[in-house]
Amino acid sequence: MKIRKRLRVSYILMLLVPMVLIMLTGAMFRDQYENGSDWIEFPKGFLSELYSIIAADPDSLLESGTLEELSRLSGFDGINIAVYQAEQETATFPSISRHSHGRHLTSSWKFYFSDGTSGQLSVFVYDRSMIKGFFPLGGLFFLFVVAALILTNGVLSYFVAGSILKPLSALKAAAHRIKNEDLDSPIVYEGKDEFAGLCSAFEEMRLRLKSSVLEQVKTEENRKELIASISHDLKTPITTIKGYVEGIKDGIADSPEKIEKYIDTVYAKSIMMDELIDSLFLFSKLDLNKVQFNFQNVDLSMFLSDICDEMRFDYPELEISLDAGSGAEVKADRMHLHRVISNLIDNAVKYRSEKKPGVEIKLSRAESFAVIELRDNGKGIAADEFSHIFDHFYRADPARTTTEEGSGLGLAISKYIIEAHGGSIKAEGQPGLGTKITFTLRIAL
Repeated sequence: MKIRKRLRVSYILMLLVPMVLIMLTGAMFRDQYENGSDWIEFPKGFLSELYSIIAADPDSLLESGTLEELSRLSGFDGINIAVYQAEQETATFPSISRHSHGRHLTSSWKFYFSDGTSGQLSVFVYDRSMIKGFFPLGGLFFLFVVAALILTNGVLSYFVAGSILKPLSALKAAAHRIKNEDLDSPIVYEGKDEFAGLCSAFEEMRLRLKSSVLEQVKTEENRKELIASISHDLKTPITTIKGYVEGIKDGIADSPEKIEKYIDTVYAKSIMMDELIDSLFLFSKLDLNKVQFNFQNVDLSMFLSDICDEMRFDYPELEISLDAGSGAEVKADRMHLHRVISNLIDNAVKYRSEKKPGVEIKLSRAESFAVIELRDNGKGIAADEFSHIFDHFYRADPARTTTEEGSGLGLAISKYIIEAHGGSIKAEGQPGLGTKITFTLRIAL
């Protein structure tokens, strides 16, 4: 039940319950007041005389003399005795108007007249103080009304306040847990009132905070891993350069051929460092979403054909084929898309098997996406490596013993670029059977 409805119902009950109790108690009091038979304590002589008359000669109760004698035997002044025959007042003492007001019934006795008609003798008083227990009963009635009001309000307030304070206490405890960095305890509330939405919002906040904390921890771990990987990948060529330069200085390279070889090695390692630094810079900008993309319509058939021609020139030993199908036009950044495909082909060459390197490129459509597949005949990748190869600085060879080492950022950069284009990228393959990289791009409208 909603809190607003709950409060409204409790307010109505706070009014109705005391009113009903007061009405029931008032009805009981009135019934006893109007039909009581022991409101005045009559002397035994009065009662014995009355009972004997009713038994022996009930018709004499219609005579004023009999009523006067009963009045005298009652021992009370200011009472009025009335006799009813067939529910009609037929005799009274002292004689008063039958329609007079101000009389208060205290006692009555029923009997039958000699002709069989019903009769009743009633005693009235004009002063309520003569009625035994009237004022104590009135006080008791007042106390009962007050008690009913207090009890009703107390019970309803207890239950309504409890239904509000219980979820508030749960939320307070949850807030303390979150403050103390306990983000593993769920906030559960089974009610269907306004607190359900509030608890749901708190639970969503807890989950987001937990996700944020986990992401922060992961980011910190990635940062440490990135620093370690950068240190390793920069130290390797620097050590090589240092060694070859020292060889030249120490005269180890004692011939023009050796000196040229040393200088070529130093130059090659310098190029490797330059490429690594460029990759690091681009990766950092992609990670921070600071890379500007120049999207334009690109005919993939022509674009892929041009890249294949470039790769044949760069890698004369590479066998590369293209199946452009019916072609497709996409919205893409030419420079960054070129980098993705070049990275994938470079990897096919670097991690080739003993066979002559080969790459098959296939273009197809799938609903609103263009699908590009690049399949090589290289070493392949184990199944448990697929979930990691797009991580930065990840290499399938943990020992880094490949003859052609890259920056370890190529696939990570490719994934960032493809996702920035609204597409996706995945890898498939088996060890010794090559690798297939598949990525999608949205078709231009």
